[in-house]
Amino acid sequence: MYELEKPQILMPSGDVLTSDSAIEQFRCQVMDAGGKRASGETFIGGDVQRLTFDDDQAKGTLDFIKISDDVYVFINQATFEENIPFKFMDSTWTRFHFRLDANTTMLFEERGQLDLKGPICSVLQTPEGMVEAEWYNSSAPEGWITVLCSRQYLLQLLSNDIGHLPMALRRYLDGGEPEWFFDAFRLTAPMARCLLDIPRVPYTTPIGKIHLEAKVVELVCIFLYSLCEEKTGETLPVLLRDRDVDAIHEARSILLERIADPLNVNQLSRTLGINRKKLSYGFKHVFQQTISDFLYQSRMQHAQDLLRGGSMSIEMVAQAVGYDHAGNFSTAFKRCYGVSPNQLKK
Repeated sequence: MYELEKPQILMPSGDVLTSDSAIEQFRCQVMDAGGKRASGETFIGGDVQRLTFDDDQAKGTLDFIKISDDVYVFINQATFEENIPFKFMDSTWTRFHFRLDANTTMLFEERGQLDLKGPICSVLQTPEGMVEAEWYNSSAPEGWITVLCSRQYLLQLLSNDIGHLPMALRRYLDGGEPEWFFDAFRLTAPMARCLLDIPRVPYTTPIGKIHLEAKVVELVCIFLYSLCEEKTGETLPVLLRDRDVDAIHEARSILLERIADPLNVNQLSRTLGINRKKLSYGFKHVFQQTISDFLYQSRMQHAQDLLRGGSMSIEMVAQAVGYDHAGNFSTAFKRCYGVSPNQLKK
């Protein structure tokens, strides 16, 4: 059996909390972050605790639920009037995070920053000792649910069938050391429905706690389906390392070199050894336009240069920029410049 450590929370002071209770660790973090104090604390048994905020600094509730030694759930329905930081050190846990409306900055030690907005879901796995900080921006409707799962729990949930997971998670679940993995995408409709259902579950009762675990399993399973099958909708920001940026610049060079017979995104990602989603997002982030827009504009610019040279027919120019039919090329050219190739040649 894998050795399981309790989730660690790094306080703003720099001290790492080492309480046996993950709920107590996170509670202390919330109580101390930004100097805020909950107006009321409700302890329900040893597994459920609620913080109630009702003043000019924060309003709403934050619940901490221990489903088992392998699963913890945090349910936030509070809004803070000041930016509030949380820092996590929890490499032995995989963290699933779901928000109906996000306005959050995530800062990863030595890896950079992400600004996430809108309805999102994410999964995070970090190397041992790596610090991940989140800043919940003030006055944002910070309704969210976080699920912390141990390695053993995920293996049981997946019945050890991990072959379709991303490689970093697969290696970790197969007994390897925790390594960096982060992915985020738009919340799907089934996730949103489940997310709305969870706060309504009466999880302060024994049968309600069973109901909560069932909903949490449903939510995580829907997420894993989306992660494995890449049915993720609109892509959110991903972290770019130096080698990723180098690959993105190389992709641009390849597109220009092969303008008459360009590679598609899948071919480019395989050629450069970079994830398709990271390539698409990174290209837009670096060059401020999508791959398809860049290719279209580059083709039209090259075609304009060839037409102005005057030595090539329209059919030859069309082929030189990757169009099999001169008519399709003429339509694309006029859409770009407002004049037809024939008008430009005159």
